[in-house]
Amino acid sequence: MRVVAGSVASSDPVTQTDAVGRGPGLLVFTGSLQLVFINREAWELGSRLTQCSNGLVAQGVLPAEVTELSERICRLLRERGEGKDSDQLQLLRASRPSSESVLFRAVGIPHADGLQRSLILIFMEAIGRQEGGISKQVKWKFELSDRQAAVVEHLLEGLTNKEIANRLGIAEQTVKEHMKRIMEKARTTTRTGALMQLFETSRGAG
Repeated sequence: MRVVAGSVASSDPVTQTDAVGRGPGLLVFTGSLQLVFINREAWELGSRLTQCSNGLVAQGVLPAEVTELSERICRLLRERGEGKDSDQLQLLRASRPSSESVLFRAVGIPHADGLQRSLILIFMEAIGRQEGGISKQVKWKFELSDRQAAVVEHLLEGLTNKEIANRLGIAEQTVKEHMKRIMEKARTTTRTGALMQLFETSRGAG
């Protein structure tokens, strides 16, 4: 199966797990964006996210977030090749505000023989985001200012530092400084690590 403009064009059957569990959804792509595995949880979450406005499920269509993340990881794999810094091959974002709240984590696994044999993993997990964004408990635990919480919210939308700066009406360097402080408070050196901790705390509070 291949991703084509957000849809799934079937050439081979997709492997799905038969057991119903509560674990995260998982999709596995090759470096050429061929979908080779999807478990039941990912299939069900994806179906709910791609429901049409009339309530019907859009069959064979992957959530836009999956398509976007897999394509971005593919570009990273192509550009970085050996992937010396594994965190640089990870991306994290949440579903759009109008959709069911789902956390997406994309991981690229480079292969010595090149992009064709590399893998892209997309994890999907339903999350209990409180109305209005980051929960009060998360802000309290990590001592986030209102502006830092706003930066986190925009990061989860997949915005770049420049786009966040434009959205908040501040300098791009200011966004970088906020992100540095957020990572320090989360006791991590990466954006992905900080965001994962914030969401783990949010789920624990739910």
